[in-house]
Amino acid sequence: RSQPLLFGRCKIDGPNVIWYGDLSQSAITEKVKTGLFSSDTLTKGFRYNVGVQFALGRGGDTTPVALTRVWVGDKQVWTGSLASDGATADIDEPQLHGGDDKGNGGVQSTIEFYTGSSTQAVGTYLGLHQDSGAGTDRTPRYTGLSYVVARGLSVTDRGAYLGNSTSVKPWAFEAERFPVIFSGQAAGEHKIGTTECNPINVIYELITNTEWGFGFPAADVDTTNFTAAADVMITEANGFSMPITSTMESSEFLKLLEQQIDRKVYLDHRTGTWQIKLARDDYDIDLIPQPTDRNVKEVKDYTSGAWEDTTNTLPVTSGKRETDAESNVHYQDAFALAQHMGTAPQRGWVPVAQGTSDHRSD
Repeated sequence: RSQPLLFGRCKIDGPNVIWYGDLSQSAITEKVKTGLFSSDTLTKGFRYNVGVQFALGRGGDTTPVALTRVWVGDKQVWTGSLASDGATADIDEPQLHGGDDKGNGGVQSTIEFYTGSSTQAVGTYLGLHQDSGAGTDRTPRYTGLSYVVARGLSVTDRGAYLGNSTSVKPWAFEAERFPVIFSGQAAGEHKIGTTECNPINVIYELITNTEWGFGFPAADVDTTNFTAAADVMITEANGFSMPITSTMESSEFLKLLEQQIDRKVYLDHRTGTWQIKLARDDYDIDLIPQPTDRNVKEVKDYTSGAWEDTTNTLPVTSGKRETDAESNVHYQDAFALAQHMGTAPQRGWVPVAQGTSDHRSD
């Protein structure tokens, strides 16, 4: 699978499991009476421990990944901040899935986190299992890849307790990564609030990144122009958070970002630099050349439009992050609907009273 690329704070569902092992099981027993003065011990199930390594996404020395939340199944089991290589946190929820008596057990684990830096060391727990056999230093450091390891709670000699069912509940993670500031920006201007990227910084990283981006030198970006555009994003609170989890062409990603900020990103061949032109109300219409019958010599291709070609309804979907009364964070799809009724009569729409459904939309 492709290594995900994270922007802002986002939820990673179905993280790539790149290793699992160290499986062990212990019997769950119950003492039952077999007679008036006798009893027997029966095995009614097993508790399963296994070590798991989850890949989160690409990191880096200047753009490290930080871990902020963990879910098992649909339940939040940890929240905080892990932002250094080898940092750990404990998840101690033995009754999470109903416990041994009434459900599928729970989860007990210490998680080890790595930011994806070039200096991260071999994971303590992974070194015991991925370094087996002859030779030494066989376990990768996974430099450039941020990952999480689930091992036994407060121990390094066994895997994490993941319940008493052979079907492991899915894990999910909330992580964040922010592109760095560029020349001309002040500290913090690469973010919108505390959880979103400034989309202009994402575009700058896309243009200059030599691994997955276009690979242009930083000198080829008009940072004065980019700084002005980034300031507009801050004023508009126009933030960007998204995990790129599947293969995508860099040019397609740029189009996605252009839609986000409503503008055009282009290489100005007069100056040889990348620039951004935002589509905003910052011009005088009287100063813009207008095509008229006086300055247009010939129209070679023209198709008359019809009212049926107009768009009256535009649905938009986006991700939404909400916090409930118990401080649990939920990610879900949000929907918005924009309608323009100006052409409704021409298209055969009939205004109806609220609560009825006798109308059309396109």
